[in-house]
Amino acid sequence: NVGKVSRAAKGLCQWCKAIDVYAHVAKEVEPKRMRLKAADDDLKSAQELLEAQCVKLSDAIKCVQDWEGQVKESEAQLMSLQNQMLTCENRLNRSARLTNALGKELDAWADSISSYESQLNNVVGDALISSVFINYCA
Repeated sequence: NVGKVSRAAKGLCQWCKAIDVYAHVAKEVEPKRMRLKAADDDLKSAQELLEAQCVKLSDAIKCVQDWEGQVKESEAQLMSLQNQMLTCENRLNRSARLTNALGKELDAWADSISSYESQLNNVVGDALISSVFINYCA
């Protein structure tokens, strides 16, 4: 209605109405801006905490991977040592059998030596008897 009377008054009324609308909107928006700022601050602190926890998690994962590697190395070393132990046990058993066999062989050689010693004592007489026999037959 004011626009019919004066164009300047119409512009002034529109400006006043826009300022009033702006004031109402600002009253509604300002608490929302504050909550947004608080939420952004909370988000930022949560992201910093998340980043710190991610760093800790990656460090923990690296430690676990290192420990798993050490466990695998230890298991491989254990298997190697067990294989070496079995090899040594087998060699020990074979050496015990060889020692027993050589002990029996020692007894046989000792018997042979005593037999050869007794034959050695009779060699001169046997040679004499052989030469006499050959001489007699010839």
